[in-house]
Amino acid sequence: MSVLDFLRRYRSYRLVRPWALSAPILVLLISVPLLRPLRSPDPRMIGDDEQSRLATIQAIVESGTLAIEGTSFRDTHDRIVGIPAAGEKFSPHLYSSQLPMQAALLSGPYWVMHHYGITLDRDPNWVAFWLTLLGVTLPVALAAGLVYRMGRQFELRRPLRAALGLIVVLGSGLISYSTVLNAHAPAAALLLASATCLFHVIRHNSPGRATGWLGLAGLCAALAATIDLPACVFLVLFLPVFFAFRWPVTSRVAGVALYVIGASIPLFLHARLTIPVTGDLRPGMLHPELALGAEWKAATGKHRRKADAWKELADDAGTRGRGDAGKEQADDAGAVTQQALQSPQTDSTSSRVASVALAASDFPSLPASPPLYVPASDLDSAASSPSLPVSPRPRVPASSALSPSPRLRIPASASPALLGDDEDDDNLTRWQSFTHGAIRVLGAFFGGHGIFSHFPIVALGILGVSLIMHRHWPAATKTLAAATLAGALAVIVCCAAYRPDTGSAMFATRWFVVFLPLTLFWAGAWLRRSHRQSSWTIAGVLLAFSVAVSLIGATGPLPRAGFDRYSFAGAWHNLIHPQQAPPLPPVIAQGN
Repeated sequence: MSVLDFLRRYRSYRLVRPWALSAPILVLLISVPLLRPLRSPDPRMIGDDEQSRLATIQAIVESGTLAIEGTSFRDTHDRIVGIPAAGEKFSPHLYSSQLPMQAALLSGPYWVMHHYGITLDRDPNWVAFWLTLLGVTLPVALAAGLVYRMGRQFELRRPLRAALGLIVVLGSGLISYSTVLNAHAPAAALLLASATCLFHVIRHNSPGRATGWLGLAGLCAALAATIDLPACVFLVLFLPVFFAFRWPVTSRVAGVALYVIGASIPLFLHARLTIPVTGDLRPGMLHPELALGAEWKAATGKHRRKADAWKELADDAGTRGRGDAGKEQADDAGAVTQQALQSPQTDSTSSRVASVALAASDFPSLPASPPLYVPASDLDSAASSPSLPVSPRPRVPASSALSPSPRLRIPASASPALLGDDEDDDNLTRWQSFTHGAIRVLGAFFGGHGIFSHFPIVALGILGVSLIMHRHWPAATKTLAAATLAGALAVIVCCAAYRPDTGSAMFATRWFVVFLPLTLFWAGAWLRRSHRQSSWTIAGVLLAFSVAVSLIGATGPLPRAGFDRYSFAGAWHNLIHPQQAPPLPPVIAQGN
């Protein structure tokens, strides 16, 4: 009889909630037509970050290893050399410098596609489309649904909760990174999922019913941390929330234990994937000793200014220090540098990498110069195919070129003016270092890749946190709000201290995507209150600007050459004047 009663009640349940589905459906309608495999199908225009992930996915499924030298995307620049095995002096394998967890998760869908004959070798765009849709776009759409769920904490009506979900996705820049394969958008969605689990526990405030939700919160937070490195901050900062629950001490300790148990699963998998490659838990991006040098970053525009500075310093020092011999040496070194910069970048079917490095031993007063690389396959093909227009490597006279004879002395005062952002902080005083650090932090908010210069609506989220702190909200809710801002500030300061070049920041700053949606979610505390018309007008203007910037950024958030200007202006320029892929050599273009 109880089963019949359950079935009768089940028929009256609302299985589809239109307001809950409205925001995710709108996000999909916006994102899917803008997916990178649809807008830019040319494989030569795929960014290094995406190439690196596709290479690892292909290696896992087709070779059963993380080594990418046998994949179609082996020529990505985001790669490292693995640690040598016991008894070996050098490692013969190349690996992605990114965290491997996302690639391991997406290897499952690719295994299914590969089983049915859809491979990255035959249909790279079709495979990339489905991997991006499953691994990035759908999590972003589900993030809007999670915000709708969490909006119950603010006691908002369903239309306002749906609007809040749409605002968080469209106004925080999350929609910008939903159109290309990357780790930042799914990590932000996982962080929202972890916060949703904690909100569920806060709302019901029952230790007996919180067991599964606390473990799931730890699982989602750790999975976000193993996908996108900045999320590690929130994995730790969510722990104080457990001590803010009005539970007995034993229940709080048990909650922390459940959170840690849930988090240990992704962390264990991360260790199993990363330690054999780098030797510890740090990913390849944090192992500069395993990197392959500058490797075409000058050609992508990221270090072009530094390469030009090296050439100018070499010209100046050679002319002043060694007369005609020095001038000849500088000209030859400049020719090598210019050939490396001007060599056309080729796709994975035609390139191998050969090192053409300027010897740093001849420039003792300069910091070590990273080696520049040129494709060697075209040089090899030139010997057998006279129609291939490849210039030979410049011949450097043995008497004066890059040899350990008289050293070139370059004044130290010339280096900072030319190298700009690459100057060494070791030569600065404490006050100068602090000032430069403060300027970088300020630039993270208002610079060419700043938060408020792209998404000013995030200020409403910060205002919402202040309202949470001044109202009679549960202590756990206040702790979670404070952890959001503390984690955001920690990520900003760490990125400013690390000083990544502006080109690698891509659209806005991709490392901030992980916390911007959660920060903007707290705008629900402001949204629930009544305001004057002028306040609503200002909020509407900020929202309109943020949404417009996010949608323009969605057309190409990870261009191959990055952005050398205000990234919104750069994305708009790329939309009006699409970037052209480098031309293939005639032999490759004709298929000979």
